[in-house]
Amino acid sequence: MEGNLMTQADRTLSNSFAESKLSFPPYGLINTENARYLATRPVPEGFRRDPTSPRPSDAEEWEEWLIELAQEMSDFLWPIYQDNEWVGRAVAHAMDLTQIDLMVMQALQPTMEERIRGAISPTDRHRIAWAHEDEGPPRFTLALYQAVWPAELEADLNRAILTGGVDIARPASQGLKKLFQRPRPQLTALTLGLKDGLEVQPSKSAITPSMISGHCIQGTMALAQVHYWLADAAKQRPGLLQLLNRFLIDTGDRRVFAGLHYPSDNIGSWFVSLRLCAHVYGDGAARVRSGLWSAIQECSTVFKAMKEQGGLYTDLLAKLEATVSSSSSADQGAAAS
Repeated sequence: MEGNLMTQADRTLSNSFAESKLSFPPYGLINTENARYLATRPVPEGFRRDPTSPRPSDAEEWEEWLIELAQEMSDFLWPIYQDNEWVGRAVAHAMDLTQIDLMVMQALQPTMEERIRGAISPTDRHRIAWAHEDEGPPRFTLALYQAVWPAELEADLNRAILTGGVDIARPASQGLKKLFQRPRPQLTALTLGLKDGLEVQPSKSAITPSMISGHCIQGTMALAQVHYWLADAAKQRPGLLQLLNRFLIDTGDRRVFAGLHYPSDNIGSWFVSLRLCAHVYGDGAARVRSGLWSAIQECSTVFKAMKEQGGLYTDLLAKLEATVSSSSSADQGAAAS
């Protein structure tokens, strides 16, 4: 991807934003299945609000932490929807962020037809993997990246993907989606006058608010679990850890290629994942966070597109990097105490 991402269609969209005075509606009610899930007050496996505590947190401690995190995110990324209004400093740039998001989404959509890097077959393209991932956990598309996995790692790998991608990621993603209520791209694109140019793939799973991206945090927390449990074993096999990095980061990127998530939804998922490390992985938090951050920077096409586009993204990506640095300093302080 070379040069500035803005096309003539993007400039038309930009003009429609300049003329629009519309405010965004919330996504709407949470579907029954997810509402029932949230009613059980799920807590991510191994979560400790106080990372030094010997006991896992209960639902009340988790929910307090999640609300505090959402409030922090509402000041720099996307506002919370509360009492029939958008709340948080991020209200000020919500329109601008949506504008740049839709522009970058348009530029990235041809990537759906590109061959997956590291795929076994030259015909294995992102569209094929996306279709599988839309209906099930990312482990089902793992076969596109590697035909045969070491038998002694296969069970542990599947367990890591399910633990990180479901048991840890789902309570965070569903809880934050309910708070942020970000409408999906197809709604904002139409509301703001983008009638052509954004292809939205039919999806069975895009039935929740857009912020944060569920598939993205599933992939990143599955990858975090891989780095926590399996990094040393994977490093004994040349290229295996790099392939896992790419596979699990691609999972979130493909939702952007498909027109189902904004690029900044991934920023939200990455931010939450990086924050969760200290509260889930104990003494291994710094190592896991470092591996995760490196994988995001090196493997995410969406990350690279946002970095290239600059503008508002520059500050948001800097916030991610600052989170890594500040969390690492906090880890060192906790270890010394």
